[in-house]
Amino acid sequence: MFLVVALAMIAILFEPVRQFVTEEPVEEGWFLSVAYTTMNPDRPGLGVTDYPGNLVADIPKGYAMVLMAELERDRHGIAPDLSNLAKASGDWLLANASLDPSGRVGWGVPVAWDAYGDDSVNPSNTVYSISTGIVAGALLDWMESDPDAPAEEILTVVEAALDGFAQEAVRTPSGLVPYSLVATDGAYDTFNSAAYIAGEMQRFAKYASTPEAGERLRDAADDTVRSLIDHRHLSPAGAWYWQYSVQEDVTNDLAHAA
Repeated sequence: MFLVVALAMIAILFEPVRQFVTEEPVEEGWFLSVAYTTMNPDRPGLGVTDYPGNLVADIPKGYAMVLMAELERDRHGIAPDLSNLAKASGDWLLANASLDPSGRVGWGVPVAWDAYGDDSVNPSNTVYSISTGIVAGALLDWMESDPDAPAEEILTVVEAALDGFAQEAVRTPSGLVPYSLVATDGAYDTFNSAAYIAGEMQRFAKYASTPEAGERLRDAADDTVRSLIDHRHLSPAGAWYWQYSVQEDVTNDLAHAA
């Protein structure tokens, strides 16, 4: 199911949807054929950004999703005759782990962005916790499933990226891992991005280069989960849900809340 969903998302991302609208039955392998005929094999994360202007650019989250989907395809032996895009995706992510103008290690989006509409525009490629969490997870998947993956480089880069967000000094007012490491963004408590990267911090802690680094990652994850529990809401049916942030009275949509 993950593979189908991921490839469907890739297909939609990299080509106008109108080209695929048809009343004819869809043949088996359609998603794969669309993905492999529309993506650049050397830059499989190159696509249209889902931000104002819709520029075509290299999108770290795109590379990460291709990497994860390709690892799943290989694991299940699907269409083995197709060239695998995992290495091209992973290599790009490792080679472009320091695009942030400040030199921080991590990943963001290739556009300037005012995340909270407060007139504090972050420059293109600012490191964000959600992008960093998604990419870190993809790189760890690669390392754990492919004996030929550059494990040492992955561990070094991912640890540096996660450690920047694990520092206690950058916690949000409610104790979450922040949306970004830009000071103006640190005033907001955003649940979905914090939850995602906290999971990868917990996962990576066993690989940390020192006991202190591992403990720092676990503490950041624990603080984030504690804040999530403290700020949960209950639906009339008794289900848990969250607002987009502590400061915003907007209920998370499923894509962000999941």
